[in-house]
Amino acid sequence: MNKKENSGYVKTHQNIQKSLLALLGQKDLKKITVSDVCVLASINRSTFYAHFQDLYAVMEAIGQELEGKLTATYANVYLPNDNFMSTDYLSIIIEHIQENKTFYHALFSDSNSTILANNMKLLQSEIVAPFYQKLNVPERQGAYYFTFFRTGFVAILGKWLDDGCPESPRELAKIIFSCLPALTPEITTKFLGRDANA
Repeated sequence: MNKKENSGYVKTHQNIQKSLLALLGQKDLKKITVSDVCVLASINRSTFYAHFQDLYAVMEAIGQELEGKLTATYANVYLPNDNFMSTDYLSIIIEHIQENKTFYHALFSDSNSTILANNMKLLQSEIVAPFYQKLNVPERQGAYYFTFFRTGFVAILGKWLDDGCPESPRELAKIIFSCLPALTPEITTKFLGRDANA
């Protein structure tokens, strides 16, 4: 049996992740040490390093699991050609972030983490760029538009999490859409969809 398929290994792996999440509910990632996680998880440092290189590797593992859950959610409610820039679509992402706010607050607050940047690159290449092509948006214009959206999206979500998520996911999705500039009237209508301001 592969070590990573061993039930004891899996249980310890998950225990380390849960312990880090619990600590993130108390203090910033930068103030958490491997020793802190080991104490809470009731393991020694050698066991920790048998599973993860460092705390960022733990964060990445948590992020991959959450990304899988989010992808599965979209697979159940959306087709590949659906408009991802709609209030309904964006609300699902925001609701997912709210449900896992301890992790995402740490992620959005840590400038050293590459997880968010990598996820945004994947979003751009796999979903956004093909959608732009379908709407005949010039590649460079689309890239600039997504850069604007990404920067504002991350900043707004960061503030929302800092403030304790005072708006509902749908309310926040509407606020985000209200901040977006127009590409052209024709493209914006297609791009944002009928419910963008609904």
